[in-house]
Amino acid sequence: KALEDIVKEAVVTFRAQAASKFINLKTSLPKGLPDVYIDHDRIAQVFVNLIANAMKFTPDKGRIIVSAQLLKKNRLADNAVLDFVEVSVEDTGPGISAEDIDKLFVKFQRIPQKLDAAKVKGTGLGLAITKEIVEAHSGRIWIESEQGSGAKFFFTLPVYDEEFFFVEYLDKQIVKASDTKGNVCLLAFDLASIMGFKQRFTPAQFEAVVEQLYKTAKENIRRPTDLVVRQKSKNRILIAADADKAGAAVLIERIVKDLSKKKIKDKDDRQISVAIRAVPLFFPNDGSIAVDLLKKLDMPLGG
Repeated sequence: KALEDIVKEAVVTFRAQAASKFINLKTSLPKGLPDVYIDHDRIAQVFVNLIANAMKFTPDKGRIIVSAQLLKKNRLADNAVLDFVEVSVEDTGPGISAEDIDKLFVKFQRIPQKLDAAKVKGTGLGLAITKEIVEAHSGRIWIESEQGSGAKFFFTLPVYDEEFFFVEYLDKQIVKASDTKGNVCLLAFDLASIMGFKQRFTPAQFEAVVEQLYKTAKENIRRPTDLVVRQKSKNRILIAADADKAGAAVLIERIVKDLSKKKIKDKDDRQISVAIRAVPLFFPNDGSIAVDLLKKLDMPLGG
């Protein structure tokens, strides 16, 4: 689901509680937020924890606002290679002193407040778990607050980039294979580099051919752990496969054979056979990390 849907679901959960305290609970979300890289249930838990925390500390007739904005990578100071969505949950509670802010994300830490002690029982595990979830998503979380002026929690989530996360996934499979003595194969299918092939199509036709190769590759993988992505900048299809040399050869043959059955016509309306260059690379012989394998294909994705 989109991030907006998760926010709306979380806010609905607290509508009745907010109404009972006459708290104005609202959202401020721009249209067209990009997809983010998330585990739906875990990020839903982040929103529930942060809104619950705000509800706990916001007095009757207060206000809680859940907002989001896109942060482009050229606006970030840490040489980011991805765009991020920044989310905030702001309340009109009593605020937090500077000395207590650092304690917020410590398990079972309780921050003294001037509100009714019967209503305010501390942060417990909620914020510590929230921090763990956000950081597991390659994001970060922080708070801006002053005693007496409310609190504003921020967290970031990376915008989904298929090629970047393919690299992360490939590295995770390599780590797993290192522990289990399993197989990791990087397969690259290339159309654009074949001499004269691209010139036989209009740009729109060639785009359709590459898309057909992508769909054919996805239809022919067998293992649930195999991942197919399209590297659009290179007109290549990449597969992270649990396969040895024999298994890779079978997969290549299956994809080539299936693609040959597709009816593909060139710009002169002639039906042609699609030529594919397939390159299999293997861990650890061809590289010990994802970037090493990709460099052999002259594809420095994700780094």
